[in-house]
This record gives sequence, C-alpha cells and structure tokens, in this order.
Amino acid sequence: MNGIKIIVNMKYASIESITKRLSGRITVVNLPNYGLTGVTTTTIGTDLLEILAEDVEEFIDMYLSMIYELPLINNHPYLRSIVEKLIIADMYLTYFP
Repeated sequence: MNGIKIIVNMKYASIESITKRLSGRITVVNLPNYGLTGVTTTTIGTDLLEILAEDVEEFIDMYLSMIYELPLINNHPYLRSIVEKLIIADMYLTYFP
C-alpha cells in the first residue's frame, strides 16, 4: 500500500482486510483523490472504498438497530466478514461493471 499510513474510521471492516481480500484482483492505493482511473482499470483508491464502506455500514446498522442497541460493543468476526464482502460486492457493482 505504498507505505502510506491509512486513517479510516470504519466500524465493522478495515481497509487492510479488504485489501487482503482483493489481493491479486484489484489494487488498493492510498493517494488523495485517487478514485478510479478508468472503467477497465484494476486499481481503486481508498477514498472510494471509504465511501462504499460508509454506505454499507449504515445499511447494516439499520438492520442491526432493529434487534440490538447500537453501537455494538464488540465486533464479531462473522459480522466483519459479511460487511467486507458487501463492500467488495458494492465496489464491483458500482465501479467495475
């Protein structure tokens, strides 16, 4: 990740874990305003992942709030895995059609 410190406030996932899941398929770079360089590219910026993560986490919170009192005290590995997979699915759907 180019040796640049990543500072992202995600509740259920992390850029590092998403980057590991995308290893070999999509490269995640931490450059300001990097975004996406083209439709056929295999590189995405952390800024876009942050936007996707915020949307997915708000969606998850909506459902969790029907059952639990938020914020959750502990992060369960299954919840983290589900959120990471939803972020990646949303990324592919939105930026890599």
